[in-house]
Amino acid sequence: MSVTLKEIAKISGVCRATVDKVIHNRPGVKEKTRRHVLQVLSDLDYKPNIAGKALKMQNSRLTITAVLYKTDAYAQISAGITEQAAQYADFGFFVDIKSVDYPDIEAQAGILEACMPEKTAGVIVTPFNSKRIIDAVRTLTQKGIPVITVNNDLPGDERICFIGQNLRQAGRAAARLMAAFIGGRGTVAVITGSQNFLSDINRFAGFSELLRAEYPDIAIVKTIQNFEDPIITYRETVKLLQEHPGLNGIYITTGRVREVGRAVKTLGFAEKIKIVCFDLYEDIQELVHQRIITCTIGQDLYRQGAYPVQLFFQHFYHNEPLPKGEIFTAIDIRIPENIRYPQSC
Repeated sequence: MSVTLKEIAKISGVCRATVDKVIHNRPGVKEKTRRHVLQVLSDLDYKPNIAGKALKMQNSRLTITAVLYKTDAYAQISAGITEQAAQYADFGFFVDIKSVDYPDIEAQAGILEACMPEKTAGVIVTPFNSKRIIDAVRTLTQKGIPVITVNNDLPGDERICFIGQNLRQAGRAAARLMAAFIGGRGTVAVITGSQNFLSDINRFAGFSELLRAEYPDIAIVKTIQNFEDPIITYRETVKLLQEHPGLNGIYITTGRVREVGRAVKTLGFAEKIKIVCFDLYEDIQELVHQRIITCTIGQDLYRQGAYPVQLFFQHFYHNEPLPKGEIFTAIDIRIPENIRYPQSC
C-alpha cells in the first residue's frame, strides 16, 4: 500500500515532521507518540521510498563516524568499512574514519565526546576499556546517537551491539588446540596486549580456565604484556626463550605476532615450540606456512568493519531496527593445510 507522509500524519493525528522523525529514528518525539506512529506505519505496511531518499539526499550527507585504534587489525577493519560504505555513497551515506594511536585513550575519548547529532548519525568504535570511553558512549546514546562496538567490546550495555569474535570461546578453542599440540602436558607462556582491551582479557580468561579445568598438567609459566609494541614484543620473547629453553608452547592473544615469529626463528626454536595466535594477516599466513606458527584463529576482520555499516544503512534508509547484544564473527581455525584458503568460500 503506497501512502504519503501527509496521509500518515493525518491518520496518526500528528504533524508531518513528527512522522518524519519517527521514520528516521531521530530524537524529539515522546515515546508514547513514537509507538503510536510506528503502529500506524505497521498497520499501513509502510515501506520507505529508498530511491526517493537517494534523490532527496544527493545534496546532503548522513555521516557515520568510525573511531579505530591503529593496531594490526586496523587495515582489514577499515577496508571493510570503506568498501561497504562506497556502495551507499549515491544515497548521501558516508563513513568518516578517524584513527587513534594505541593506547591513546584521551584521543579516542576526545573524538567520541565531540560527536554531535547534527553531524553524526551513528558511531562505530573499537574501544579502549576505560571509564572515560564508557562514559562517552553512554553520553552518545543519551543524545540519540547509536554506537556499535567492533573487534573489542566494553563492559555494560551502553552500546547498541558488539560485532566481533566470541572472545572467551576463542580463548577456550586456543587452549584445546594447544593441549593437543603439546600432548596434554608441559609449560606454556602467554603474550597478551594490555588490560585496556576486553579482547585480551577474555581470550586469556577462556584459555586459562579451560587449562585449569581439563589439563592440570599444563602450566602457564609466564604472562607478557606487549602493549602492541614491536620492540617490546621481540625483546620480551627473546628473554622468555632464554629463561625457559624447555618451553612447550606460546599463546598470543594480541597483535605483533610477526615479532614473536622472528624471535623464535632467530633463536632456533622454530617447530620446537607450538604457537597459537589469532588473525590471517599475510605475515601470519607465511609464518604458518613456514611451520613457525602452529595454528592461527581467524575472526573475519573485514566483516567486523563492513557489517556495522550495512546495519546503519538499513536502519536509517529502510527503518530497520538496530540489533542489540552480541553478533559473533568466525572462530576460523587455520593450519598449514588450509592457511591459504579465502576467509569466505
